[in-house]
Amino acid sequence: MGTRVRGFKGALLASALHMLVSGPALADDAVIAPERAKRPAPVAATIRPAEEALAPAVSEGEIRLSTALLVSLAVSQNARSISSAVAAEVAGALSDAERALYEPTLSVEYRYNRDYTEYDALDEVIRATKLFDQRAHNGSLGVEGLVPYGGRYEVKYKLVGTRSDNVVKARKEDTEYKATFEITLRQPLLRNFGSNATRSRLMIAEKDQDVAYEQYRLKLLEVAGDAVDSYWSLYGAQETVSLLRGSVAKAEKLVSMTEQMADAGRAPRISIDEARAGLTARQVRLAQAEKTLADAETRVWTLLNLQRHGKLGDLAVRASERPSRSAADAVVWDASVARARENWPEYAIAKLQIERETIRAEYAENQARPDLDLVASYSTPRITDSPLLSSRDALHADYNSWFVGVTYKMPLLGNGRGSNEAKAASLGRRRAVTDSEATDVAVTNAIRSRIDAVRSNQKQLAENERAATLRQGLLSAALDQFEKGRISLKEVLDREEELLESQRQNLVAHVELDRAFAALDMAEGMLLQRYGINAVSMPEKRGR
Repeated sequence: MGTRVRGFKGALLASALHMLVSGPALADDAVIAPERAKRPAPVAATIRPAEEALAPAVSEGEIRLSTALLVSLAVSQNARSISSAVAAEVAGALSDAERALYEPTLSVEYRYNRDYTEYDALDEVIRATKLFDQRAHNGSLGVEGLVPYGGRYEVKYKLVGTRSDNVVKARKEDTEYKATFEITLRQPLLRNFGSNATRSRLMIAEKDQDVAYEQYRLKLLEVAGDAVDSYWSLYGAQETVSLLRGSVAKAEKLVSMTEQMADAGRAPRISIDEARAGLTARQVRLAQAEKTLADAETRVWTLLNLQRHGKLGDLAVRASERPSRSAADAVVWDASVARARENWPEYAIAKLQIERETIRAEYAENQARPDLDLVASYSTPRITDSPLLSSRDALHADYNSWFVGVTYKMPLLGNGRGSNEAKAASLGRRRAVTDSEATDVAVTNAIRSRIDAVRSNQKQLAENERAATLRQGLLSAALDQFEKGRISLKEVLDREEELLESQRQNLVAHVELDRAFAALDMAEGMLLQRYGINAVSMPEKRGR
């Protein structure tokens, strides 16, 4: 018996090796799902330490930032960017999982049966014995999987070794072997028929992956927008401190000059108190501006997701790039809208959602059909006294067994579930179309608003530059008149205050103009390209 068992196992192992090496014959397009073009890796996978992240910005005891450098650091360091990148990678992994839908499944089975029973009276007379004693080893090795048009195939090799008294009497051997090579196919003809129905989960997963990557790109745009805004807040606070320090220096000089004039009898002593009061007021404003600058620096550290501590935490953060936009820079409505429709992620998301809901609607319509399946099977059984002979003859035997037929199933009460799911999917597509139209309206209106803001800031900048030049001339004239004793110190302080306010407004106008252009770039979806960030985009898709 042990020799027979070893022979059975050897035959089964030999057959397994043959099946694994040769495999079932599949259609060329049924081997694997087509692989899509790979997207670029996310900008960053982890948050880097401050010393590493800010190393390019440290210079001469300061952290010097340009808009491009801050945007680059923000999109790679900000927690929102990293979280969105991980979400996009999750969607990619789920898509890859669905892409394995055509992967064959290997099945291996082994059973040992013992059947020891009594015969009934008739069998006892026929067989001349009261007991039936049979032992069997059952083994099978198979491959099953999915074909492109929804059918399922199974290619299986089965080997059964049976030992019983009946075998001994009939064959003069204690064991017989039955080997069978069997191919079975079930092909849907209505419900689940077609490549689109077969690949619907994969196609939906691919659309979800595309949506996730566009959402990632949208998040990068938002972070880049925050970085630009933080930069100009830092620059504005920094320049305001510089203006006020200059104003304090002028006020100190004015106090000194007033004291000299009072000592010479050319000005009343009360003028000294007025000058000192003006100096104190400017020192208070300077302290407030320095607090605003410190808050702007902290905002940069927070944006970069870094704790402000250690050696770098003691360094001042400085904006090194001045505003570059001018009142002469032109904006064109049609070109801006065209760029937005090509680059704004929400446009792509809206389009992808329509495509995804269309796939769902078509699949739901397919699932509302009744089940009509073609079923076919072909096998070549062979019985011999040897496991090796039966295995060999099963592949080349003249004996065969086959069947072909159909099965039909349908709901008896009108298929309310299928029809309502199809209706819901159709409504989902209509909603996606409506959302797409709303996105177009919102984006075009946002472009109009951003262009209006640019043009308004350009006008304000031109007016503020003229006003600052005028105020500078008025202050110079007032100082000359004060030195000659023709006007009071209060008038000089008023002119100096007017100039300071005009310079501040001019600074704000320059900053707001660059901010307005950045907001326009943001609305067009061009902000990342403007600062040289290679963000995830929509690559060419293959094999759809």
